[in-house]
Amino acid sequence: EETKMQAVSSLYYAPIIQVAVCLNDTAEKAFAAFGGLVPSAEAQPVLGILFPSSCFEGRAPQGGAVFSVFIGGVRHAEMLDSSDEEMVEIIDDVLHRMLRLPAEVKPAHLGIFRHPRAIPQYEASSEQRLAAVEALETAYPGLTLAGNLRDGIGMADRIRQGATVARHIASICLGSYAGGV
Repeated sequence: EETKMQAVSSLYYAPIIQVAVCLNDTAEKAFAAFGGLVPSAEAQPVLGILFPSSCFEGRAPQGGAVFSVFIGGVRHAEMLDSSDEEMVEIIDDVLHRMLRLPAEVKPAHLGIFRHPRAIPQYEASSEQRLAAVEALETAYPGLTLAGNLRDGIGMADRIRQGATVARHIASICLGSYAGGV
């Protein structure tokens, strides 16, 4: 039924640009953290910065670093249309003003990845979507709808949901097997 499918597929995804920044040298500045979020009150196009080389070995050369900078989102969806040159300017600002690296520190490599549908946004319509999912699963026994359209958007939510779905499917299969089907 089209109204139910519309409710299920109406989830809005915020556009994100991810910029992978590789530095050969951080001028001895350490980034001993997973990363951080930039509060919207700061009025920055940058949503957050991850420091994967601080958490995982072998991601950067000795004395270097790898950052993953996230730009755009719901409040700055227009950033998706920014040029690569504009992204380089933003990254320069991130490195020198926000992360306080010396001016001579420049990226050895930048990778710019545009994701027009990156982060699902739960909105007022979420209640309708969840009701439509439940109605579809009830109408079609054995159908399981999963993913970020329900049960949260984070990686932990996906792992928890995957385990729940696996247990559910196993119980259906074992129930069918026990019944001789």
